[in-house]
Amino acid sequence: MKKSSKIRIVIFGVLAIMVGFFLAQLSEDLTYAGQYFTESDKELEHSKFYNVYKEAMPAVVNISAEKVVQMDNSMYDMFEEFFGKRFSPERKMQSMGSGFIINKKGYIVTNNHVVSQAEDIVVKLSDGKEMEGKIVGTDPETDIAVIKIEGDENLPIIKLGNSDKIKIGDWVLAIGNPFGLERTLTKGIVSAKGRDIQGITKFANFIQTDAAINRGNSGGPLLNINGEVIGINTAKAGGTAQNIGFAIPINMAKKVVTQLISKGKVDRAYLGIMGQSIDNQTQEALDLDVNYGVIVREVDKGSPADKGNLKVGDIILRVNNKKVENMNTLAREIGLSEPGAKVELTVLRDDKKIKLDITLAKSDSFVSKKQNDLGLELKNHKIGIKVVKILRNSPLRGYLEEGDIILAINRIKVENVEDFNKLIEKYKDSRVLYLTIERDGRRKLIAITR
Repeated sequence: MKKSSKIRIVIFGVLAIMVGFFLAQLSEDLTYAGQYFTESDKELEHSKFYNVYKEAMPAVVNISAEKVVQMDNSMYDMFEEFFGKRFSPERKMQSMGSGFIINKKGYIVTNNHVVSQAEDIVVKLSDGKEMEGKIVGTDPETDIAVIKIEGDENLPIIKLGNSDKIKIGDWVLAIGNPFGLERTLTKGIVSAKGRDIQGITKFANFIQTDAAINRGNSGGPLLNINGEVIGINTAKAGGTAQNIGFAIPINMAKKVVTQLISKGKVDRAYLGIMGQSIDNQTQEALDLDVNYGVIVREVDKGSPADKGNLKVGDIILRVNNKKVENMNTLAREIGLSEPGAKVELTVLRDDKKIKLDITLAKSDSFVSKKQNDLGLELKNHKIGIKVVKILRNSPLRGYLEEGDIILAINRIKVENVEDFNKLIEKYKDSRVLYLTIERDGRRKLIAITR
């Protein structure tokens, strides 16, 4: 045999041994892996939550707002005393929140506390694009705001559902930006409806959910299983509480959003009564057949209630056939109506149910710019105007008390809030104001020095 042939045989032999060794190792590795797990080849089925998220997520935005806030004056004065005017009493703060696009014109719904007093608003879309946001209108009493972005006609939008149709136990999903973690999805159920949680908004009527809602979720949508917005995520319970979040019902928000877009503000309706909720104690004392509703304690002269023949002692049971559970329910139904709207009240009078048609007027219980300088909340009264609230920083605290009736300023008769505003403007440079008031049935003349 030739030498070259022997070399070829040796080479082929070595190659055969190497290939055999490799195949043996591969077989051994497969056998080894198979001892620990089995891989599935079954096609993965996604949950319906994913389909809802996929459809709704593009319309959810991240909102970053820069605000200028005032430092405590006493602290600033202390710094100025020691260091001179090197410190500014103003500080910039950054707030983070969420929102959702409701139409192709770029209108975005969010919470008032996310954007109120903001100087700069940056809206980040789902594709990462950042746009400037402009405030269209805000409503602190419901904690709802509308902002707007410009320049994009192909914006994704989200559909609004009907919050009245949800039931306790229904699945809900929250999409937002908790702690800056963009477009986070959390799920839960409707834990309760109509929660009257004071201190969050004036017209409390919250949906409670155990879907996780954290800082940064504010203003984002709470969705039903169809991917429709049924609430605006707003707050969570503090302290050691877990999985207790609150959302503003979208049906309530629709009324506010419509006004904010159309005129940049919310005009509230006014009935013109002072009332008290009917509880078990009141029911027993008055020997009533009902343990709900509002008993009318006072009717403002010339008010819609007065013109509509509502009387002291009447018990309001329903507004437009909706049950009035208590004073909060009545305030919400009236306050969320527009001035000029007609409402039908079902009233219990002398143990008989009657119906009254009343046309609501524009609310005159408000804090105007001039009143805000004085820190007073006033409302028209049958004679003069009534002090409803005195803010902590009011210069008139110590002179006036809540419940006082202001009858005159510098001997000029005050018949309504408008008169008060005009007289305050007239005497804005006076060093002394003389207020004629009525307190506990007695008239007094109070001298207020500036």
